[in-house]
Amino acid sequence: MGPPGAPDPSENFIAVLLHNNSNLFTMDNKQFFTSISSDELKELIQDCINLEFGKISNQTTEPSDLIKAKEACAFLQVSKVTLYNWMNDGIITGYYLGSRLYFKKSELVESLTRKK
Repeated sequence: MGPPGAPDPSENFIAVLLHNNSNLFTMDNKQFFTSISSDELKELIQDCINLEFGKISNQTTEPSDLIKAKEACAFLQVSKVTLYNWMNDGIITGYYLGSRLYFKKSELVESLTRKK
């Protein structure tokens, strides 16, 4: 068992175990000896976590931005036939997830203001 306040190694985050103030910590089953302070180690870990969360947030689309075809019709005030025609003509872009069709609301707004 680690020192009080140490992260739980069973979590999927970087597991760090400080052992009796001997400057030994383990990460991904590798042991490192270092002379950095515990504050510097905490800062390094926080930077790593922030970097990884930043990568994840940049890869995902905001869920509220995706809308179904029916919602897109209501938003644009057009029929489904018009919506599909605009998609086939390249005026708007649709995204299929399995058999479901979704649109990015931000792209619909952009397509309304774009001039050809």
